[in-house]
Amino acid sequence: MQYFEDTTDFSRLATVPGITAAMPAANFRKWIQIGDIVAVNGQPVKGTLTVNARTITQGPTLNAGAAISDTSRNNIQDMAFEILTVGGSPIGTILVVGLGNGSAPPGAPLAITQGNNAITGGTGAFLGARGLLGQTVTAQTIAVRQRDFRGSHGNIRGGALYVTRG
Repeated sequence: MQYFEDTTDFSRLATVPGITAAMPAANFRKWIQIGDIVAVNGQPVKGTLTVNARTITQGPTLNAGAAISDTSRNNIQDMAFEILTVGGSPIGTILVVGLGNGSAPPGAPLAITQGNNAITGGTGAFLGARGLLGQTVTAQTIAVRQRDFRGSHGNIRGGALYVTRG
């Protein structure tokens, strides 16, 4: 689930019962994504992907509401993949920082079609983890559900698909 910061009244955050419609973040606005982790290397696990990001729509072409730059990206993000056993015991956390969308980095596996993110470390079983992370977008890709920060979404679960290479 992706939650967009679309209010400046912080006293209203997570106060509206039920589902709230999101207005995608304008340039330089924040958003948070929360998703379930259900497997690692085909083995069942539990866990949570938490993403803290800021929209930075940018590219070499002049577009209203976008920044001009030599590179094309749409966000800068920090990610944490917190992984537990099926029984709920901690396995470890993988930490990532990078840039969303745009082209994949040089040397990325062919499965990675966009995103330029570095795995910067980890805890537990992932202590010292290094590598890259990107996104695979295909005709079967399901868009992440979007809501705004005002909603109280206690029973809504979300998800995301990422490809990693260590």
